[in-house]
Amino acid sequence: EDEVPELDEKWLKQQAYLCGGAGYVVQEIIPPTTSTNFYRLVFVNSTTRENVVILVNSSYPFFAGVTEDSSWMQINFIKVPDNLKNCLEPKLTYLSPELLNTEYVNDDLSDLGKEELEQMKYWKCKTFGEVIFNGFD
Repeated sequence: EDEVPELDEKWLKQQAYLCGGAGYVVQEIIPPTTSTNFYRLVFVNSTTRENVVILVNSSYPFFAGVTEDSSWMQINFIKVPDNLKNCLEPKLTYLSPELLNTEYVNDDLSDLGKEELEQMKYWKCKTFGEVIFNGFD
């Protein structure tokens, strides 16, 4: 079975802190838990003081914006402000809410392993977002 890659946490933190120049300050970085496959990065806009929450997949360099009240069972994807998105994008791939809320077809999942497919069936995943940012690891 193929070894699942793992994002380097130190590298991810460096990337996040570099976004201070884009008008955002890192408030919190929450690593994946035994039941999630993503980092949760909380940024604060230096001017408006508004929080922006970003999820970064722990294996693949994908990121997306979510509402502050999102939990692993109910993730609500939102657009990431352009200056923050542009800061992260050279190193990570942005996934839009439109893509993440799209329902997949089985052909889209041909690269996944048997165990992953069983978990998705068990948790009744329907969208790309539920597959990429999930709580059943």
